[in-house]
Amino acid sequence: MRNWQRQFPPQGSSYTYAYSTIGEIFAWIIAWDLILEFALGASVVARGWSGYIAGVFDLPPV
Repeated sequence: MRNWQRQFPPQGSSYTYAYSTIGEIFAWIIAWDLILEFALGASVVARGWSGYIAGVFDLPPV
Protein backbone atom coordinates (compact mmCIF):
# COMPACT_ATOMS: atom_id res chain seq x y z
CA MET A 1 0.00 0.00 0.00
CA ARG A 2 2.87 2.40 0.73
CA ASN A 3 4.32 2.15 -2.80
CA TRP A 4 0.94 2.95 -4.32
CA GLN A 5 0.57 6.00 -2.06
CA ARG A 6 3.99 7.27 -3.12
CA GLN A 7 3.05 6.97 -6.79
CA PHE A 8 -0.09 9.06 -6.36
CA PRO A 9 0.53 12.18 -4.30
CA PRO A 10 -2.52 13.73 -2.59
CA GLN A 11 -2.50 16.74 -4.95
CA GLY A 12 -2.59 14.53 -7.99
CA SER A 13 -2.41 15.51 -11.62
CA SER A 14 -3.26 13.97 -14.93
CA TYR A 15 0.46 13.64 -15.69
CA THR A 16 1.14 11.73 -12.47
CA TYR A 17 -1.83 9.44 -12.99
CA ALA A 18 -0.88 8.75 -16.61
CA TYR A 19 2.76 8.16 -15.71
CA SER A 20 1.82 5.68 -13.00
CA THR A 21 -0.78 3.81 -15.02
CA ILE A 22 0.16 3.84 -18.72
CA GLY A 23 3.79 4.93 -18.84
CA GLU A 24 6.14 7.80 -19.48
CA ILE A 25 5.51 8.33 -23.21
CA PHE A 26 1.75 8.76 -22.81
CA ALA A 27 2.26 10.94 -19.75
CA TRP A 28 4.61 13.17 -21.79
CA ILE A 29 1.97 13.50 -24.53
CA ILE A 30 -0.70 14.38 -21.96
CA ALA A 31 1.58 16.94 -20.31
CA TRP A 32 2.25 18.70 -23.62
CA ASP A 33 -1.45 18.60 -24.42
CA LEU A 34 -2.15 20.40 -21.14
CA ILE A 35 0.54 22.99 -21.82
CA LEU A 36 -0.88 23.71 -25.28
CA GLU A 37 -4.41 23.88 -23.87
CA PHE A 38 -3.37 26.44 -21.24
CA ALA A 39 -1.48 28.48 -23.84
CA LEU A 40 -4.51 28.53 -26.14
CA GLY A 41 -6.77 29.53 -23.27
CA ALA A 42 -4.42 32.34 -22.25
CA SER A 43 -4.25 33.65 -25.82
CA VAL A 44 -8.05 33.65 -26.14
CA VAL A 45 -8.39 35.59 -22.88
CA ALA A 46 -5.67 38.04 -23.95
CA ARG A 47 -7.43 38.62 -27.26
CA GLY A 48 -10.70 39.29 -25.47
CA TRP A 49 -9.14 41.70 -23.00
CA SER A 50 -7.30 43.56 -25.76
CA GLY A 51 -10.58 44.09 -27.60
CA TYR A 52 -12.18 45.34 -24.41
CA ILE A 53 -9.32 47.76 -23.65
CA ALA A 54 -9.32 49.00 -27.25
CA GLY A 55 -13.02 49.76 -26.89
CA VAL A 56 -12.55 51.58 -23.58
CA PHE A 57 -9.81 53.83 -24.95
CA ASP A 58 -11.49 54.20 -28.35
CA LEU A 59 -8.56 52.68 -30.24
CA PRO A 60 -8.91 51.26 -33.77
CA PRO A 61 -9.53 47.51 -33.86
CA VAL A 62 -6.57 45.33 -34.66
